[in-house]
Amino acid sequence: MGVLEIDMSGMVVQGNHIGIRLLSSEGGGILGFDRDKVLSEELNWFVDKVIKEEVAIGRVLLNGADYKINGRAMTGPCQEGIVLVFAQWGEELGKKAV
Repeated sequence: MGVLEIDMSGMVVQGNHIGIRLLSSEGGGILGFDRDKVLSEELNWFVDKVIKEEVAIGRVLLNGADYKINGRAMTGPCQEGIVLVFAQWGEELGKKAV
C-alpha cells in the first residue's frame, strides 16, 4: 500500500516508499512540491473532493495498474492535512491481490 500526506497549503510533505514511487514522475521526486505541480489532474480533483467532504474513496489508474484510493482530511489540532492511501485493486489491508 502506498501512503501520501499533503498539508493544507497543498505541499506534499510525507509518504512511504510505495506512495512516492507510484506518484513520482520519471526521475523526479514529489516531496516538498505543490500537489498541483506533481499530481495528475485526476488526483488533484480527488484531493479537492477530500478537502470538501473530509472522506472520499475512489479508483485510479497508476503506472498501468488499477488502485483503490482512500482519502481523509485531518482537521484536529497539530494534525491538519490530507492523507491518501493507495491499494492495488483487490488488495486488502496487508493482503496482496492474487
